[in-house]
Amino acid sequence: MEHWDLHKIKDRHLVYKHLVPSAWDKPKPSPVTHLILILILFSLILFTLETELSFQSKFETTLTVINMIVAVLFGIEYGLRVWTCVENPKFQGKWGRLKFALTPLALIDLVAFLPTLIFIGDTSTYWLRIVRVVRILRLLKLGRYSSSIKMVVNSIRKSWRELVVTFCASLFFLYLSAVLLYFVESDAQPEGFGSIPRAIWWAVATLTTVGYGDVYPITALGKLCAGIIALIGVAIVALPAGILAGSFIEEFKNQRDRGER
Repeated sequence: MEHWDLHKIKDRHLVYKHLVPSAWDKPKPSPVTHLILILILFSLILFTLETELSFQSKFETTLTVINMIVAVLFGIEYGLRVWTCVENPKFQGKWGRLKFALTPLALIDLVAFLPTLIFIGDTSTYWLRIVRVVRILRLLKLGRYSSSIKMVVNSIRKSWRELVVTFCASLFFLYLSAVLLYFVESDAQPEGFGSIPRAIWWAVATLTTVGYGDVYPITALGKLCAGIIALIGVAIVALPAGILAGSFIEEFKNQRDRGER
């Protein structure tokens, strides 16, 4: 019995090493990691092709079968992750597997396959749309294998306070710009600037430097105000970009120092 348990633990540890990139002791990713990455990319390509109605109607049965197979494979992957998670000290103990199952990545793994299996064969347009939308979450599974994505996430996590401050400042100036143009342009253009909510659309398009051109000031004072607001909008967009860039460079240097390039 003890020999069987020891053999089971060895098998579990081997599977864990293949599934978790950080546990793999070789420079290149494990063969299982390569297969999962291929499966994720394949499912995303399949999802993209399914949005073409002519392709979907022509290969409907084939697509249903392939989606079922992909969902089952993702389900097997999820089951193996839950089984082997106790190899990680964070998930050992009586409630270790439940704790792992509630982590964000584990929930993404679950949602990536479960709706497809539940609603397979359902012809309801409403449920089919839900399944398709949920399947795009498979893209987030790439975050487990990409060091670049991890760097971006870590950068955002480290600078979230500064980003919140800049976001609040942006909202304040957005509202202020809408109020200003409401008072300046409301009489000349009641349809576009007749209320603050209407003016907010123009402020969003201007401050984000998108500038759709469907609504714009026509009075001299309105144009002057719009020009100043547009220039400030460039700075507002550049501010969070600068914060993220600085945080990303810092994170990159830290990983390089740790030899994790």
